[in-house]
Amino acid sequence: MIKGYAGSYASEQSQCLIQFCFDETTKQFTKRKELPGFEDAKYLSYANKKLAAVCHRNAAGITLWDISCDKTMTHLSETKTSCFITQDDSYIYTANYHEGTISVYKKVQDLPLIKRIYIQEAAGCHQVLLLENYLLVPCLLLDAIYVFDRRKDFACVHILPFPAHSGPRHGVFTKNKYLYVVSELSNELFMCHMNEKMQGNVQVVQKLWDTQNQKAAAAAIRIDAQEKFLYITLREVNQIIVFDRKAKRIVQRLSTMGDHPRDMQLSKDGRFVFVIHRFSHDIRVFERDEKSGLLQPLRAKLHVQEGVCIVFEQEES
Repeated sequence: MIKGYAGSYASEQSQCLIQFCFDETTKQFTKRKELPGFEDAKYLSYANKKLAAVCHRNAAGITLWDISCDKTMTHLSETKTSCFITQDDSYIYTANYHEGTISVYKKVQDLPLIKRIYIQEAAGCHQVLLLENYLLVPCLLLDAIYVFDRRKDFACVHILPFPAHSGPRHGVFTKNKYLYVVSELSNELFMCHMNEKMQGNVQVVQKLWDTQNQKAAAAAIRIDAQEKFLYITLREVNQIIVFDRKAKRIVQRLSTMGDHPRDMQLSKDGRFVFVIHRFSHDIRVFERDEKSGLLQPLRAKLHVQEGVCIVFEQEES
């Protein structure tokens, strides 16, 4: 049984977090439960039985739910809701797209804010990638990834430039420090091998969408546990792409079975891929062939109003 949570934009129909279960044997959703108290929880992070969520209650900030003891803490100190959240053993990190900031909260009572990194207003900060002592922040509107060193009071130690008007959005790391990034504006897949100082040369690996008369917008990128395949969602054209890292080519392009795919997650065993849609208000499931990486859509469908993010009760990579 796969147990997970779905976050969404706040609206009259959506003022809560959705908890769900998926049966891997019957390949159907078996549970859907609405959990109040998570307003505008459009991005989530799960680690060590703790669920972190961005939120907005008169002011914006974060909520941390310790599932093991059912205790919730909230800290509100941002003007607008952040678009991304992640965590490690000691801290929670958010990226604020509009304010151009990265916020660092300590995972103790009251979730004190220990650092707010200001990059630039409307920088388009879209993610925080954690690697060793570094934070890497894709800034979509600055065509760059900013690198911060935790050992130096989060000082910016490097700026990784991307082509003009590309819009780097989200990235994933491999175990040997290869960074793969998708760009929202140019719809390209980039690769960069990072050195010890988190520097490297960005190169285009694949153009994800070439048709000029139909706009696409790359959103999420995930990698399987064996690091053989990358999975990428394209909004507007409602597609999911399977990219073979060894062959360096797209091996499958198929419909996400919904409208406006935002996030996706691979199950821990790699058998299933879950895609959440904002405009068709649902989660759709694909069965995955581990050897070929190819996907097959299933009939399973779960209603999530204005869905944005999915996490499972498994450790984040």
